[in-house]
Amino acid sequence: MKKYLFIILLSLCTTNTFAGPSGYIGTHDNRRYGSLSDPEYRGVTKLTHGKNSLCTGVFISKNLILTNTHCALVCKTGCSAEFWNGINYETSGVKTVLYSDNYEPLNGSDWALLSSDQESIFYKQISPTTTSGQVFRGGYGILRVIEDDEIPFLKKLYSQTKEEFREACSKKFKSSAEFLGCINAHLDEKLKQMGKEPLFADQNNFKVQTCKILGNYPDNNKIVVTDCDSSGGDSGAPLLRNDSVVGLNSGGKQTIFGNKQANAYGIKTENFYWPVQMYINKPLDLVSTTQNDTNKIVNSWNMEEIALDSATSTTSEYIDNETKRLLEQKLQDFDCD
Repeated sequence: MKKYLFIILLSLCTTNTFAGPSGYIGTHDNRRYGSLSDPEYRGVTKLTHGKNSLCTGVFISKNLILTNTHCALVCKTGCSAEFWNGINYETSGVKTVLYSDNYEPLNGSDWALLSSDQESIFYKQISPTTTSGQVFRGGYGILRVIEDDEIPFLKKLYSQTKEEFREACSKKFKSSAEFLGCINAHLDEKLKQMGKEPLFADQNNFKVQTCKILGNYPDNNKIVVTDCDSSGGDSGAPLLRNDSVVGLNSGGKQTIFGNKQANAYGIKTENFYWPVQMYINKPLDLVSTTQNDTNKIVNSWNMEEIALDSATSTTSEYIDNETKRLLEQKLQDFDCD
């Protein structure tokens, strides 16, 4: 049986992250600009680090925010959460972070809890299971909403820019995320010179859409693929249905113009439902970290996890061979927003 150990940090740790500035949309960008005050999205938060938008999260109790581990780990010098309080927008600090030390981007452990120093009156329940079907998804992706008639021009310009700066960017940056970030920066500079709106400078606008969970990630029943249009900054965005969290946006393929039906992926609520229930309405900084208490948490989580894993479904018929090939590429070809 796997051992899970939770780390509670009162001073947040330093680590690397897979967060990157790339985007991925489908054939058409079905997002629209929304607001945290919209009924479907009350409780969703904007997470910031310094002056920059970092990720998205969602309140699951008055003082607990659910997001991705790779977002929480960036909070090495402190993060803030911006949320709708019923009258206006309020900003709170993040006091504490809890996450699993077995975190890997694609093993279903990419979730974390943040303790807010301000309470929210809006928060979501977590569904114990994730199923295919329609969801609401809203987040702070840095890729602006793209109009349909822009796509042919932008696609051509992106291809030209990538070819023009491929050598220079590949020499300067070794990782896929950094390389594509370099290409994106050159693309935005070209658009600026043309007097057009940049693609990757929209971190302050909340973008929402109705999209679908298509089914399981190939050979991985902890992850689902979606047709949600996403970009860097959408990490930690909840997949919502009937005012409940049914999945957690986590990452996607690093291209601007999509991967046929599967544009992004998320982790199933089964991966975190039971341990999260232990901390709802309980301040994280009051949780004991003794070995005995840790073992109780470990054992309870593992027993529930085994039962839930056996009930998961097989890969959805919606995932065609080309999509499966794209999803099974090496990890460096993917971006956790």
